[in-house]
Amino acid sequence: MINDNSSINLKDLIESNRRTADDFINATNWAKVFGKSWHDYKVSSQCQKIIESLTKKYKPRNSGFIESTRGKGSETWVHPVIAVDFAEWLSPDFGLLVKETFVRVISNDSDLAAQIMINDHNDQRAERAKKRILVSDTNKEVRNLAEKHGIHAGQVHNDRYKGCYGMIAPELRQDAGLKENETPLDSMSIRDLTLQSFINQMVIESDNPNLTFNLANNIRKGIEEATQKPLKPIWEKNKLKPNQAQKVVNNGQLELPL
Repeated sequence: MINDNSSINLKDLIESNRRTADDFINATNWAKVFGKSWHDYKVSSQCQKIIESLTKKYKPRNSGFIESTRGKGSETWVHPVIAVDFAEWLSPDFGLLVKETFVRVISNDSDLAAQIMINDHNDQRAERAKKRILVSDTNKEVRNLAEKHGIHAGQVHNDRYKGCYGMIAPELRQDAGLKENETPLDSMSIRDLTLQSFINQMVIESDNPNLTFNLANNIRKGIEEATQKPLKPIWEKNKLKPNQAQKVVNNGQLELPL
């Protein structure tokens, strides 16, 4: 059983109990390690709500989202979304590690990655998903506006970045430690996503993409004057792509106003 002096490697605990074919997790083994009961979690209202949400979104296999064997040495295997919440029930620290691990492992399944992100009962993550969608939507409007004025949309986005942070997209990628094909917006904090969408909205209202840099720069100056420190982007460890958040919203899983 894990205690304050435990030498158990939590990352190994995740991988050694993950079924690679479908990412199901051995909940029995996890519960034993933490000295808790899987059954106590299973009957909780928290677990039942997640199962209901999964049932609405996905068509379960014949054995559903929870698989249990019988007899001596019986085990229970659970769907990764349930596993993430179960891990947090076992231990907040372990729960955070499991979330981060699963979002990386199943990053090719945007539906499942988004479901994990929204179902972690973290208001900040849900708010970030909402803001990411808003930036994506306003970016589309800005792109249309740029085309109408005969301006390349990439130039407008770089003007916004330059006005805010004194850096264009490639420099922001370097600052965030991102790859060349990765989007800085996917790693931005709630604060920065809010700022980016607000500037987009100001550009849209002005109907003049040529004003983007000045609008962003004036907002930056106001923030720096109020805070008495330079405005620098805050980067999040977990990336959040717009399609990951949007698919959850479209299926009614994220009940937040846009």
